[in-house]
Amino acid sequence: MYQDLKAHILLLHSMGFSTFLSFDWILKPEPELVLRNYRDLRDLNFIDDDYKLTQTGHFATNLPIQPIWSGAIFLATEQFNCGEDMADLAAIFSVQKSIFTSPQGFLAAASMAVLELGTHKSDHLFYLWVFQKYISITMASNENMDQIPTLDEVVRLRLRLERRLAELPGWEFHPRNPFGSEGSLNIRKALANAFHTQSAIHESLDVYRTVHDNCPALLHPICAQLNACHEWIVFGEFSQGWQEKQYLEIVTVIEPEWIMLLPYFQDDRLRKNDDGEFEMGKVKASLDAARGATSQEPASKRRRLLS
Repeated sequence: MYQDLKAHILLLHSMGFSTFLSFDWILKPEPELVLRNYRDLRDLNFIDDDYKLTQTGHFATNLPIQPIWSGAIFLATEQFNCGEDMADLAAIFSVQKSIFTSPQGFLAAASMAVLELGTHKSDHLFYLWVFQKYISITMASNENMDQIPTLDEVVRLRLRLERRLAELPGWEFHPRNPFGSEGSLNIRKALANAFHTQSAIHESLDVYRTVHDNCPALLHPICAQLNACHEWIVFGEFSQGWQEKQYLEIVTVIEPEWIMLLPYFQDDRLRKNDDGEFEMGKVKASLDAARGATSQEPASKRRRLLS
């Protein structure tokens, strides 16, 4: 499975190393893996064609979150008008413990509560709803946030992000989006673009296959998308579970029209076998169908689908 080295690459570049491989590693990573991470960083506009940090890349190294979340905030702000919501999500998923850490002895009950309350198109949106509801209730009642330490930690990290992002010239967040509106759709579109390197396509029942690693994995048992059989998803974590089963955690449903123009999904970037044939014909067929259907739409509707 793909190993994410983006944070390490950015850190070493910020320290003056010209390339990741020039560092004196005890166990040097595979060059192919390093090049793939560089390519992903270039797609995120964190490095340029000469493998030098861009202004955005420099700034991302100073944020207390992973590069993929830094890119998500920049993208959400610039293209999808949901920067505040994405910064909330970045804080939620950057603390050490989950805000849904189950109490000892109540794992089954806590799991059922998450499944019943979760939104059917996005685990990310459910976590976001819980956090923002917590903030609104706490502000209204003036209660001490220390009553829920993990959420309190998220609040502190969120304030740190706010201060750091405010240092960017001309930086301005858009107001948070009300749930159940077009804003929720914009958040899903932003997640699709930001987490496109962590995408998977449906295979059977609750089994998905990661796009660029061709690796099968189950949806995590605590996932609102169980039994829904959506075609495309992005995921937050790829984990090993009981009996060496592989799971996709924190899932959001996406549409192929939202990602089909990204360099990551062009034919030259899709996996091929030794004979030059696409390893995942289903991915190729789905993307081609989305491109074909979109090209037939009127120009005004086509712009709405792609943005």
